[in-house]
This record gives sequence, C-alpha cells and structure tokens, in this order.
Amino acid sequence: MDMVPDRDFFEEESSDIRSITEVDLNDPNFIKVAENLGRMGIIFPHHIKVEDLCNTLYFYYIMTNDDGLFRKCQEVDLDLSKDEFFELAKKYLFLNLYEDFNQRYYKETRDRIETFLNNHYAPMGCFFSQCCNALENELLYPCICGLTTILEGILGKYTGLSKTSMHVLFEKIKSQLNDGASYIIAINIQSFIDAITSKSDFSNQNEPVQLNRHWLLHGRSNRDITKLDCISIICAVDAIIEIIQSISGDTP
Repeated sequence: MDMVPDRDFFEEESSDIRSITEVDLNDPNFIKVAENLGRMGIIFPHHIKVEDLCNTLYFYYIMTNDDGLFRKCQEVDLDLSKDEFFELAKKYLFLNLYEDFNQRYYKETRDRIETFLNNHYAPMGCFFSQCCNALENELLYPCICGLTTILEGILGKYTGLSKTSMHVLFEKIKSQLNDGASYIIAINIQSFIDAITSKSDFSNQNEPVQLNRHWLLHGRSNRDITKLDCISIICAVDAIIEIIQSISGDTP
C-alpha cells in the first residue's frame, strides 16, 4: 500500500468527534466501550482528565458505530479493511492516551507505586523496582511476568481473599464503587484483567491475540512482548492503587 492513514490524519478527521467534552458515564453504551478498550489492552492512565476520558469513550463509540471515519480512511487507502482500520484506530488511541508517558511521568508513576507498595505491601515494592529495572533495560519478558504477579498480589493482599482468580479479587474492589469516572475506570480494568487471565487450553487452541498470563507463566507464549504491554500493566497497577486509596481514604 502506498499510503496509510497516520496519526495526523486521525487527528484532523476525528477532531469533530473528539470535541465532545461530556458524556453520560452511566450510559450502557459507554460502559461497553470501556470494557472493549480494556479487552484490547488500552487502560485509562492515572493522569487522564475526565474530559479526556469522555473524549476517548465517545471517539471509540462513534468509530465502532458509524462508518464515516472508516470511509474517509478508505479514501486514503482503498485496500484498507475494517480490521486494519480498527488496528490503526487502536494505535491512535494508544498514542493519545500514553503520549505523556515520557521519562518524567514514568518516574512519577514508578515512585508513586513503589512508595505505596513499600508502605503497605513490602517487599512487593522491591519486586516492582526489579520489574522497572528490567523494563528500562528492555528485558521485557521478565518484566511482564513479574508485573502480572504483582498485579495479582496487590488484589489478594488488599481484599484478604484466599481466591486466586483476579476477576473475583477485583470484583470485590469494584463492588465498592457506584458510578461516574471511577466506576468506568474500574470497568475498564476489570475487562483488561479478564482478558489477560482468560482460561486457555494449550492442546487445541492458538495463543490469544491479547496478552495472556497463563501462556506467559506456563512458558507457552510466542508473543513478542512490547513496552506498551508492560506499560498497560503498570497503568493497571497504578489505577488499582488509586482506587484502593480512594476507597480507604488514603489518597495523598
């Protein structure tokens, strides 16, 4: 293909769509959007503003329910399929949500998580530091394996449940939220957790497209782990900590 719609194209063509500043966060359509984004590995980062959250939800809702933007993309690339369009839009959302995940923001996120873990769940803070050191040295496989166990460890220690199902553990946290932005973020995290922990039958199933904890930790994965995979889990850990602090009144 000679031309492919790029980020600048999405910025220009979706400007009207993204101009919305408020949506009903209790609308089932937008709750479904939050679930779908989480299933794709797109986690709302700690720094997201409510208006940016609304913009993201609305953009994805229109993108999946209106062919207008898809047709505009086809004007640039006649061979563009719907699946390729969704993949491009996913990359666009990733870039917009994580463009501030630069060295300064990464350091703030790392420090915030380490401080919480060292204060409440030591020695998990040390484990998290080792994962970050691996990420910074581009040792992505040990990083992602460590981060998934830390994610489960936080949920288990906070809830006090003996269950190993991350869905059950996070559901106890989510049940303490009623509505609004925090609930939408929790829905997003729940869907992400369900995707990365979905059961797998190694004997008669191909590896899932989405990152899967079982394929990783049982040594069956052939996935090319990316920095965004690691950042997604870090953002999930960060968001869960923020929810925990909000529930317990321990928000700094």
